[in-house]
Amino acid sequence: MLIGIDVGGTKASALLVDPTTWAIVGRELTTSEGDGPALVQNLAAMVGDLLKHSPEPVRAVGLGIAGLADRSGTLAWSPNLPGAVGHPVGPSLERAVGLPVAVSNDATTATLAEARLGAGRDCDDFALVTLGTGIGGGFVLGGRLHTGANGFSGEPGHMVVSADGPVHLTGHRGPWEYYASGNALGRLGREAASTGTFPRGIQLAGSAGGITGHHVMDAVAEGDQPAQAVFTGWCTEVARGVANLVVLLDLSRIVLGGGLADVGEPLRAGVAAALGGLLPGADSRPVVDVVLAQLGADEGADPGDVHRLEDLADHSPFGGFGEGRWEHAAEYVPGVARGAEKSVDGDVQAGERPADEDDQQGTERQASRGRAGRRRWPAVGCGRRAGRHVRPAAYGRPR
Repeated sequence: MLIGIDVGGTKASALLVDPTTWAIVGRELTTSEGDGPALVQNLAAMVGDLLKHSPEPVRAVGLGIAGLADRSGTLAWSPNLPGAVGHPVGPSLERAVGLPVAVSNDATTATLAEARLGAGRDCDDFALVTLGTGIGGGFVLGGRLHTGANGFSGEPGHMVVSADGPVHLTGHRGPWEYYASGNALGRLGREAASTGTFPRGIQLAGSAGGITGHHVMDAVAEGDQPAQAVFTGWCTEVARGVANLVVLLDLSRIVLGGGLADVGEPLRAGVAAALGGLLPGADSRPVVDVVLAQLGADEGADPGDVHRLEDLADHSPFGGFGEGRWEHAAEYVPGVARGAEKSVDGDVQAGERPADEDDQQGTERQASRGRAGRRRWPAVGCGRRAGRHVRPAAYGRPR
């Protein structure tokens, strides 16, 4: 059995999953508010409750968290969890529950889940864009999950799309998520209602100030044309940021996830319709597929790559990540919920090890000790490249 945890700005959810069937055996929910020790205490309580009801031993825990989680499992930065910044969430949770814990950004873990099991399975170059309170994301490039020099890749919501825009909670002006998040949809609805162009919103919410994105979408479902105009404008702002990602990375697919993906086809169609007009050279480019995430709201709590977490539990010679062993264990086996910063190819099955893993381990450890922390990790094995054995690529190499 495996446990996956998704930590957002206000709540944390956990799933107990049977990796042989992908059946969800148990669920828990708790608050994520408070400082680092309080967060770990709440997460440990959830894990403890799931352990009590698990029909089989739990092998490992994958944790996706809203913010920048470094390779040691410490939350380095998070505007959504300021009290936990600087706390070694991964190592602390591992000591509390006595299980291996793999940590990464929540949207990055969802990206790998989509790459392995969802809407990105047959695609070597795609981005997952998660639309919720803010905007998160992750990238698979050339069949490999891209995590960047420090594991911090995948924060597209913070890229600036208007230098003259309002100051956001990060302290910067005009980031994409100010214009295209779920909060932005609600704000556009309130602005329309305050000018008298969205009266249905006031009827649903009771006042212009009470309108949220939910009210906008409820009105859209009713066929309200002013609500549709608000929604179309918001989809254009989503597409504007997506166009920037496509221009920068030459992506062939955009996967839309997060809470707003529940809107379904209207969201997909709205973003796709606006995207062509915002892409330079659109007539000369292959059409970029815009699709919905397939794994739903629980994907951030996906326990990660079952094969690699099982391998960790079965074969790790380091005895877990605690007591200063975190980096060594991470060097041995990656976890998908950690964002597959160091994942092996899709041709490695549960309980197996790559044929050259022993030699590879020694090379990786030597490299990590002799080159100021630079490591070499295997590829994630996504899309058309899945099933091929790919030699490790230099960690941190510019892509």
